[in-house]
Amino acid sequence: MNTNKYLRASATYFFHLFWFLAIAGLSGCSDESSTPIANNASDTQIELTETKQEHSQSSIASCSFDIIVGDYLKFNINEMWVKKSCGTISINLKHEGKLAANMMGHNWVLTKTSDVTEIAADGISAGLANDYVNAKDNRILAWTKIIGGGEETSISLSTIELIEGGDYTFFCSFPGHSYGMRGQFNVKS
Repeated sequence: MNTNKYLRASATYFFHLFWFLAIAGLSGCSDESSTPIANNASDTQIELTETKQEHSQSSIASCSFDIIVGDYLKFNINEMWVKKSCGTISINLKHEGKLAANMMGHNWVLTKTSDVTEIAADGISAGLANDYVNAKDNRILAWTKIIGGGEETSISLSTIELIEGGDYTFFCSFPGHSYGMRGQFNVKS
């Protein structure tokens, strides 16, 4: 019985890995153009990518985040800056694609960077019904449910336990997605 479960999880993983590689290969065919702009708050630069829907690649420190996903393996942001003083932050995940959750579902999971690979692997055996997340895993700091095209979900996350300057990563735990759908999660005062 465990062998069948392992084979099923492996088949699911390789199916999604195939689609990830296929989509990644097609991503070079886009007509995206990048334009650096100055951030008036500091002398750093933020790079914006212009597409049909404008999405920034970095998020300025905030207490609420709107994260957009679609029928591709990418979050609209690859870096988040969180104010520790917020106390609680809101994560709003919106899937603007058309594919169902079982085909191209996405979620948002937060953990320490060193734990991403193991948590993503453990999530495969948890299955879609559990959002590809082992809810009993204390290394997972927060997660949203898996959503498909046209769906939205939100969570609130306390910043009390987060360490300023800590090494955190957010990612999608759908099988095969964590390799391309991840970003840095930064906590500042």
